[in-house]
Amino acid sequence: MCFLETKSEIVVPIKYAAKVLGEIDIDSNHLEAFTQEDKLLLESLAAVLAEELSKP
Repeated sequence: MCFLETKSEIVVPIKYAAKVLGEIDIDSNHLEAFTQEDKLLLESLAAVLAEELSKP
């Protein structure tokens, strides 16, 4: 969900076995707030979350 103040957004899916379990969605009120490093970090976090969420 974007807010009126949002000037940058980064969204990373949380996927396991080709199934989307959720997403990480972060908004900022600053232009170009997110870097490639942020993306890589969030993708790593999403992978850990996917593993945990897929456990019975």
